[in-house]
Amino acid sequence: MAAFTSKATGDWNAAGQTTWNEAGVPVAGDIIIVQNTHVVTLAGIPACLTLSIDAGGEVTDATNNVGLTLTGTLVITGTLTCGDNTSVISGTTITGTGSLAINDCTLSFSGIIALDNITATVGGATIGASNVDLGPGGSLTLSAATVIDANFLLDGGELDFGPYRLAVFGNIIRTSGTDSADTGGGFDVSQDADVVWANSYSFIEWGILAGVTATVTGGVGGRKFIADATSSIVGGGNTLTIWNPNANNYLSLPVGVADNLNVLARIGDGRTNSYDIDTGGGTFSISPPGTFGTVTQSGDLYCSTCTLRPNGEGTTETFNMDGRLIATGIVTLGTVGNRSCILNLSDKMHSIGGLVDGAGTNLNNALDLASCHLECSGAFDGDNIAVTSNGANLHGGTIQDTTVTGLVHAWGVTDGGGNTNVAHESSIGPGANVGTGIGMAA
Repeated sequence: MAAFTSKATGDWNAAGQTTWNEAGVPVAGDIIIVQNTHVVTLAGIPACLTLSIDAGGEVTDATNNVGLTLTGTLVITGTLTCGDNTSVISGTTITGTGSLAINDCTLSFSGIIALDNITATVGGATIGASNVDLGPGGSLTLSAATVIDANFLLDGGELDFGPYRLAVFGNIIRTSGTDSADTGGGFDVSQDADVVWANSYSFIEWGILAGVTATVTGGVGGRKFIADATSSIVGGGNTLTIWNPNANNYLSLPVGVADNLNVLARIGDGRTNSYDIDTGGGTFSISPPGTFGTVTQSGDLYCSTCTLRPNGEGTTETFNMDGRLIATGIVTLGTVGNRSCILNLSDKMHSIGGLVDGAGTNLNNALDLASCHLECSGAFDGDNIAVTSNGANLHGGTIQDTTVTGLVHAWGVTDGGGNTNVAHESSIGPGANVGTGIGMAA
């Protein structure tokens, strides 16, 4: 084993002590130090035990694309630039405080790539390691689509996707740090993984690929979340936050994919989502990031409870449910501070297992049943809700304190009192004859 320290700028394989203070050319098992102001270009068949690049020093493979093989540790305080074809680097760990450029190459490490205080630019590369840790003072910027075959941890660093995808074959965890992404930029969860990205205001776009099981153990946030129909999401009662998407079709949870995943949709005015949303028994809430808006869900929505409320006091949010609404629990319109909601149901069969409720004293709440069919095994409470109907059909449950503009046909419904323009229908319809109750029109 020999120790080679650079004495000038030159090629890695230059003999005669032009590049190195040691005679000869470094080989596997040697210790290499590249000093300040020296640029060493990889050439020949470079190999060594360890490589340390001092501040101001540089090792580059951008010219010859021959690759570098280490068996030990890489410490970058200066700059390492990998080639644009295939640079294979295999060792134990990467640490340092310098710059790392990885483009269109393969970077393979058996240990940890610790990017604390390292400025890394990566594009078109495949990075293999046990973990890639982006820690304090470190930054990782994508310049093209990239693959990380390792666990990925954002722990105090800065991650910038731009418009590019980062495919991760491992766990994806954020404990601290910042992230940013342009349209299209984000993670592809490419194998079974734990996903913990509890940043409600993230602009990441998430993709859960075919056959992958993603376990959400501490919440996840982004402006787009698309799950393949053959994937699986273990929610565990944790929350997926969709933050202010900049385009339509921002959330896809196909039927049967998610299990107990709560969804908080912070959706801006005018957005439409045509994908089905199935929370797998989790809750669904809409609260726009601004003070007012109209949101349309044209795919079906399956959830336990459904809460629709605007963000600003004294404002009204409109939610057009063009698909089917299937809620096993309470559907709540509005909240305190006179935050009101208008819910427009399409002419389809909807189902609510719990209570339909106008929260507080939000007198601007409104529910347009149109000519839909609504199954409600709980209570339909019209207090603080302006209900309109064009001959809608209500099946089962109890209706109370509901004044309808238009007419609702009630089939097998118990009259809880205080109703106007709710027509009890005969037993030949799709429900039992419960008799004409007080306030029930003939």
